[in-house]
Amino acid sequence: MDPILIGYCAKKVAKRPDWLKVAHVEEICSAGNCVSDAPAGWHEFNPKRNAMWLNQNEEAAINSIVEPENSSDFEIFAYKIFTIAFNEEATEIPLTKQETKTIEAAKAASNSVPLDYEFQGYDCIVWSDYGGFGCSPLSCNSMAEEINVNSRCLLDTLESAIETMKHFEKKKERPEDEVEPGPYFIVEVWRKRRSSPSP
Repeated sequence: MDPILIGYCAKKVAKRPDWLKVAHVEEICSAGNCVSDAPAGWHEFNPKRNAMWLNQNEEAAINSIVEPENSSDFEIFAYKIFTIAFNEEATEIPLTKQETKTIEAAKAASNSVPLDYEFQGYDCIVWSDYGGFGCSPLSCNSMAEEINVNSRCLLDTLESAIETMKHFEKKKERPEDEVEPGPYFIVEVWRKRRSSPSP
């Protein structure tokens, strides 16, 4: 089960918000833009954006940062998605034809993340074809307080990501649990290493 590289995005990486009571979480590296935001105008129509609402390459992600924003405030991320899904009974189900078509349309020419990117972890996140990545219950719904996450508010292993996605699918059937409605996708999050400052 190999993930598919679907694009790049510039992000202002936010420190852990006060309302997320997980002391070891230092920053939010979710694939969504709810806490760590993409450049201004990311949600507007952009013919250069791909079917997954991402930039097709690193250069396009960098060029999406326009004045008055400062490029030094942003970091560049790459995302890979797994083509698996589960229902509320934690049974694996196929992606819809539209979901499959959208992922294929966004698929990068090369499936390799550049060597100067570091793996940050796995996110379990909502995605829609009218807004791209939405909320990650790990950060947006404070599920990191119940689930073992790393310092970037992500999951360290694919196994834990699969179990977490099943867990979210079950919880979304109970309104009192207050998680996003889904469907959920597992996404690998990669971050470009910053260049060391000149001496």
